Amino acid sequence: MKHLLSLLGYLALSTGMQAQLLRYSFNEGNGNTSGNSSSTTNSLSLLDSGGNLNDSLWSIAGGGPSASLNDHALNLTIATGMGTGHSGPFAKREALEDLPDLTKFTITGWFRPTVTDLSRTSLVMVKKENKYLLLQGLSGGPVGARSRLNLRISNEAGLLIVNSAGEFEEDLSTPFLWAFFAVTYDSTALINNVKFYTGNQGSSVSISSTLSASSEIMPLSGSSLWIGNSSNGGSPFQGYMDEIHIYDSILTLVEIEAIRTSSLPKDLKPQAITCRPDATKGFVLEWIGAQTTGFTVQYNANLTGTWNTAAADPTLVGPNKWSYNDSLWKERTQCFYRIAHIIPSIADPAE
Repeated sequence: MKHLLSLLGYLALSTGMQAQLLRYSFNEGNGNTSGNSSSTTNSLSLLDSGGNLNDSLWSIAGGGPSASLNDHALNLTIATGMGTGHSGPFAKREALEDLPDLTKFTITGWFRPTVTDLSRTSLVMVKKENKYLLLQGLSGGPVGARSRLNLRISNEAGLLIVNSAGEFEEDLSTPFLWAFFAVTYDSTALINNVKFYTGNQGSSVSISSTLSASSEIMPLSGSSLWIGNSSNGGSPFQGYMDEIHIYDSILTLVEIEAIRTSSLPKDLKPQAITCRPDATKGFVLEWIGAQTTGFTVQYNANLTGTWNTAAADPTLVGPNKWSYNDSLWKERTQCFYRIAHIIPSIADPAE
C-alpha cells in the first residue's frame, strides 16, 4: 500500500501542500477515466491510438511499482513500438483547469519499458497552441547506452527555448523493471536551472545531470496534458507508467527520494498468489513482489517437518510477477509452498 498520508505530511512540512498540482496514480476512477489524486479535479481520459475511449488501459492488480494488490498502473503495452514511427494508446486531459503558470516545476514518475531503447518516446506533454512542455526519452550511441531523458519547452511562436538532456542511465534501460525519474526546471535561475534524477525500486535517487537553459514560463490552465504519447500520437511509450506527479516548485533530492520510497512496496517480501500445473513447464508457482533477489521457494509436505528449498531463481512472467517451475511437480502438488527470504535481516514471511 502506498504511503500517501506520510508523503503528504512530509511535503506539507517541506514544500507546502499547494506544491503538488497534479498526481496520477491510476488507482482512482474506472473504465476509460482515471482520477487525479491532488487537490484539483483534472481527471484523464484513457484513449487508444486513434483517440477513442478505451476501458482496457489498467494494469492488473499489483501491477504498479509498489506491487500492492490495490496498486494499478497505466498499461500502454499495446503500442506498436517505442517512440517515433509507432502508434499507441495514451492518457489525456483536454484542458487543464484552475492551475497556475509554471515558472518553476518538478515532474516525477515511474515507467516500466518493454525494450532497452526509449527512441524519442513521449512521457509527459503539456501543450497550448504552439507552446509546449515535453519530457521525452532519447536514443543515440551504442545499444547499451541509449536511454536518457530530454526536457523541451517552446514559446508561443513554436521556437524551442529549452532543450536539455540528461546522461545515459541504466535505470531507464532495463526492460520489464520499474525505473523512477524526476526533472526540475527553474525559469527564474540563470544557471544550473535544469536537473535530471533517476532511481529504481532497489536504488535511491541520484542526480543524473545539471544543465543551464533559457527562461520560459509554461501555462497550465487551458493546456492539454498527454501521458504516454505526444499530441500528434506518433511517439508512444510501450510499457507501463505510474505515479506521474507535477509540482510548482523545485524539490530537493531528499524530497524526490521521499516520493520514490512512497511508491515502494510496504513489505518487500514476495507474496505467493497461485500454484498450478502447466502443460509445458510442469508445476508452476506464481507470486508478485518487487524484490528480485534474496529469496527462495520452499515446500513442506505436511507443515510438521522441515521446509525444503525448491528453487532460488524465479522467472519474470509479468509486471512484478514471477514464476518457478518444479520438475518434480507430480510429487509435490499436495505440498505446501512459501516464499522465504535468505537475507537474515528480513523476517521470514511465515514467521
